[in-house]
Amino acid sequence: MKLLINENEPITNEHNLKYKIVDNKVIITGVDSDVTDIEIPDEIEGKPVTKITDNAFYKNTNLVYVKLGSNIKTLGQKAFAGSSIKEITIPSSVKSVETNCFENCKNLYSVKWETNCEIPYSCFGNCVSLKSFDFSKTKGICAWAFAYSGLTSILIPNNVEFVEPASFYKCKMLSRVTWKANNYTIQADTFEGCTNLEKFNFSNVSVIKPYAFSKSGLKEIDLSNNTKKVYNNAFSDCENLEKVTWDCPCVIPIDAFAGCYNLEDVYITSANAHRYTNFVSEDAFDECEKVQIHYIN
Repeated sequence: MKLLINENEPITNEHNLKYKIVDNKVIITGVDSDVTDIEIPDEIEGKPVTKITDNAFYKNTNLVYVKLGSNIKTLGQKAFAGSSIKEITIPSSVKSVETNCFENCKNLYSVKWETNCEIPYSCFGNCVSLKSFDFSKTKGICAWAFAYSGLTSILIPNNVEFVEPASFYKCKMLSRVTWKANNYTIQADTFEGCTNLEKFNFSNVSVIKPYAFSKSGLKEIDLSNNTKKVYNNAFSDCENLEKVTWDCPCVIPIDAFAGCYNLEDVYITSANAHRYTNFVSEDAFDECEKVQIHYIN
């Protein structure tokens, strides 16, 4: 007698994995709640296991270890969010990782990202145990991807084509950033609230969007003439900032350094300064009572 499979009802295999068979492909939908370690096989019932569906292991606090099979193509939205997994390898077979996939995995300390797909929205948001990440395979970092995470040091290599706004928002342990991305724009809020970030090399940066470094720990800023545009509030409320060297060809915009109340010296070395009646916008240094502007030829 042939077993008729209802595609709307998950099946459970001998490893307590729950799955469905759709179009001769296996989709993992979950696991029994008391399981701590799972290994996603390459095949089930002779059919390739290609997807982990949305919310498959969402808030599964017993789940500690997961190994993905080599046929996995898609990790669904919030697939592992809020679980207790400690480490994960995303194999090169994966072509799509959906939003919030590992969000709030507070025990996750090791990620091997071997796929070239982008890191999606809030993928590792609030992963407070995640201290490092290798970006050498990914093509892009979406908004809020690592917001509130525990990253301490990052290298953005030239294979990264885009870094979206707030991608490292309030990474309070982040102390070192090496920016070699082919995208020369730092988007809004990218490093806002990174209070441990004291230095940044801007030599490979052409545009700095609003609040990009607001409330960060920068102590000194040196902008070369490679930086063509700086937006309002780009460095506002940087309480530790003491010195700025401005060689940009653009006027210092409104509220660029507002609230940087320890800022004392701003050295304007731009060759374009003579072109403007006032090279410093009104309120560019709002609440900076100690600041002195120095024009240096």
